[in-house]
Amino acid sequence: MRSDQLVCRACFAPYSLDASAGVELAFPTGVLTVSTGRPLVLGREADAVAARLLEPYGNLSRRHASVRVDADGRAWIRDEGSMNGTFVEERRIVSGEWVPLAVGDRLRLAADLWVLVRGVEGDDA
Repeated sequence: MRSDQLVCRACFAPYSLDASAGVELAFPTGVLTVSTGRPLVLGREADAVAARLLEPYGNLSRRHASVRVDADGRAWIRDEGSMNGTFVEERRIVSGEWVPLAVGDRLRLAADLWVLVRGVEGDDA
C-alpha cells in the first residue's frame, strides 16, 4: 500500500474515490457534490448553490474555503484566509495550503458549521 493511499478509518482497508464522481459534502442544510477538476468555493458570496446552503451561518467568510478533487480521486481543502478558520478533524488548517481529505472526515467551518466528507457512488451500480 502506498503511503498516500486513502484508507478506511475504522478497518484501514485501502480505499479510493471514483475520480469521475467526486465527493459529497454533507451540511446540516443540504449536500453539495464536488466534481473532479472543478473546485468549489464555500462561503457566503461563493457559488450560488453553496451560498444558499451556507446563508444561515453569518460567521463564515465570503470566500471561506475551497474544495477540489484531482483526476486521481484525491479530495483536498484549502482555507481561503477566513477570519474564523477551517478545521479537519478539529485541527485548524493553515490558510492557503491544500490539505488532503478522506471519506469520513469531519470538517468545521468557523465556530459551528459541521460538514461530513462522503464518497460518491459510481453510476455503474
